[in-house]
Amino acid sequence: MPFDATLQAALAAMSRVTPVAAAHNTEFPMGIAVPLPPKDLMFRVGSPDAANFLYVCDQWSQVAGRLLKPDARILDIGAGCGKPARAFLHHPYVAEYVGIDVDVDLVNWANAYLRPASSKRFLFTWMNVQSDTYAKAGAVAADVAAFPVAPDHFTFVIAASLFTHLTTAASANYLKQARVACVAGAQMLVSIHIEPVGDASGNTERADYRPRFFVDLAAAAGWTLAAPLGELAGQEALLLTAV
Repeated sequence: MPFDATLQAALAAMSRVTPVAAAHNTEFPMGIAVPLPPKDLMFRVGSPDAANFLYVCDQWSQVAGRLLKPDARILDIGAGCGKPARAFLHHPYVAEYVGIDVDVDLVNWANAYLRPASSKRFLFTWMNVQSDTYAKAGAVAADVAAFPVAPDHFTFVIAASLFTHLTTAASANYLKQARVACVAGAQMLVSIHIEPVGDASGNTERADYRPRFFVDLAAAAGWTLAAPLGELAGQEALLLTAV
């Protein structure tokens, strides 16, 4: 049974269903398999075409997949329309997968197609959070938003190209919220852009961080650097551990 706040936020998204949330990519018929999202939704998550969408999915699934342990409870922050998530639908170690996003259409699409394919182990939920790039009408600022998920629950976090679209204040809050949601010893796989002006620069379109500065930001929220992993789908990947 999903955590009540998670379920309620998912239901709030479902009350705003638009046609695109029920569509699929007609260029690539999938038959009985999970379809690809329509072009509009793929573009919203930074993929100009199906090849890029599946490339990023593959890269993240390779790295995250080998880090998972049995009975993993995964939190995917900025889950979009399930670019990483679709690769874990039948992973034998995944007991639960909760994705959160500020774009209501992406949440609804993922619930329409990925949740049924997972035997309802996957649930995608909506954060009514403001983003100049992704959710201009959002009600809550990203630097004070609370995640609608169970505390002290998750064992692994995916943050694929999340902090590449968050300001320093928003990143600090998201790191804190992720730590609240996780058990001690949980791991978080993150990616960042690493060409800032100074320690950190940018906005919701693109944010960059000096790796040491980001690691310090994470440490203030209760995370320690487990390993710098190198390039992942064009960004710098870091593995963090909850202390």
